[in-house]
Amino acid sequence: MLFAEELRKEQGRGRRKTTLVHDVTLEIGTRTALGIVGAAPDSGASALAKMLAGLEAPSSGEVRLCSASVAQLLRTPAGRKSFRRRVQYLGSGVATSFDSRRTLAEAVSAPLKTLRGMHAEAEIKERLVTVADELGLEAAWYQIHSTHLSPEELHRFALARALAVEPDVLVLDSFGTDLSECSYAELMGVVRRLAEDREFGLVCVDRSTPAVYPYVREVLVMEAGRIVHRQEVTPVRV
Repeated sequence: MLFAEELRKEQGRGRRKTTLVHDVTLEIGTRTALGIVGAAPDSGASALAKMLAGLEAPSSGEVRLCSASVAQLLRTPAGRKSFRRRVQYLGSGVATSFDSRRTLAEAVSAPLKTLRGMHAEAEIKERLVTVADELGLEAAWYQIHSTHLSPEELHRFALARALAVEPDVLVLDSFGTDLSECSYAELMGVVRRLAEDREFGLVCVDRSTPAVYPYVREVLVMEAGRIVHRQEVTPVRV
């Protein structure tokens, strides 16, 4: 479904030019659960995640969604809308991703309207209730603002906003790493179960292999922009 072929990411010019990602090739299908681990800031793991999600353009190589070039898709409003619906990205800084002036219902329903063209209030409400139930949230909380939530609740509503549009691929880039170990494990257990139930591809980027190991089926370890180790794993039951 999502294919990365010989992806390279460079920054700077001349003698100051550095390569963040060196010619990475990988494939993410509907049942893929992939962990990308980079212990150092210059590992390239986050840069790779952003290229997969269409947030950064590769210096060379190509990302394709099915047979369509992502670079081409992002050049047109219709293509961008299609890609953003099908590939959702969640990074760190969840608290600042919500507008405190809007209710959580407004925040979570916004992508349903813009990306899925869903405007019938009854249909939107049904989707919001369904995704809240999947994520262990109280539907009544949709009527409050983000400032009233705990960090874990904010992360769950961020997931609700991303999963409401029913993406084909979810990219988590250091998402939830600011939570306690217990809260993170509980949150990722929910994500993994939803990925299996809904059959969407899951990419988890983190600095620690143990942080992603229980929730994925393959781990890629990156150092200095290169994949230095690949390991297939059997996720533990959560």
